[in-house]
Amino acid sequence: VYAAGWLTLYAQEFALVGKHIAAGASFVQNFVLLSESGYFDTASESKPLMHLWSLAIEEQFYLLYPLLLMIAWRMGGRFSMLIVGALLLSFAGNIHLTQTQANQAFYYPHTRFWELLMGALVCLLLQRQTVIPSSIRQASSVSGLLLIIAGYAFISSGKAFPGWWALIPTVGASLIILAGPNTWTNRCILSHAAMQFMGRISYPLYL
Repeated sequence: VYAAGWLTLYAQEFALVGKHIAAGASFVQNFVLLSESGYFDTASESKPLMHLWSLAIEEQFYLLYPLLLMIAWRMGGRFSMLIVGALLLSFAGNIHLTQTQANQAFYYPHTRFWELLMGALVCLLLQRQTVIPSSIRQASSVSGLLLIIAGYAFISSGKAFPGWWALIPTVGASLIILAGPNTWTNRCILSHAAMQFMGRISYPLYL
């Protein structure tokens, strides 16, 4: 991107690319983009390193999450209680801010952490190794896949996002993981070689 920018961009545009490279490398791209414009603005669509905002939020989460686990450990190992509490607080902040300041809700880490905490909750549930009937697992995997497809079909730039809309793909992904690898949907559809190939290149494809 830097080399292409050197050859094709005006000086002011090239300076912006340099700033985004630095912001991406230091995992603060979400804050830099928030200071510039909204995610779906026309100007934003022309920023080649725009999508590094998600990597920044992930890294910010991974820096703070161990601290949350340390607190839970000192509280006697109450991991579930602390994770659910943090998840609900983050989600409530997301709902409130989406209604008043949508750009902030999109880019602030504390209003997106609930999505990553869903993964932490799924991990805790799987570690308990509770016996779940096969029929429920099958329904969970199908429902999860349908939710992800619904998110693709119905979420657009005209919707106030993340807000309630973000529940659709997040819950969908969680249900698929909870269902386990032996359900028909996960074994026959998501484990197909073509789907695995898409999975391996999913993040660079997204970028």
